[in-house]
Amino acid sequence: LSVTGVQTCALPISPPHKPGTLRMRGLPFRATTDDIYRFFLGLQISSNNGIVLGQRDGRATGEAWVTFTSPAEAQRAMSKNNTHLGSRYIELFAT
Repeated sequence: LSVTGVQTCALPISPPHKPGTLRMRGLPFRATTDDIYRFFLGLQISSNNGIVLGQRDGRATGEAWVTFTSPAEAQRAMSKNNTHLGSRYIELFAT
């Protein structure tokens, strides 16, 4: 799994609002970018800052923004809404 194109976002700096971006909420605080890639296995995540992990005061917020290669791919990714990553269920929102 590749982690190129990963960045962290110290909130309240505005997270990405690009077409094809979904906000993830409910991530385990120890979730990694590899965990997010595995969660969306089979879907095409953008290689240009495709995953932005939310942080506040240097700590994980349990949120991430994932930009897919197209809005249609993001729509396909919505099928993962309310599924589990580890013991946590993940909510997905279009941005």
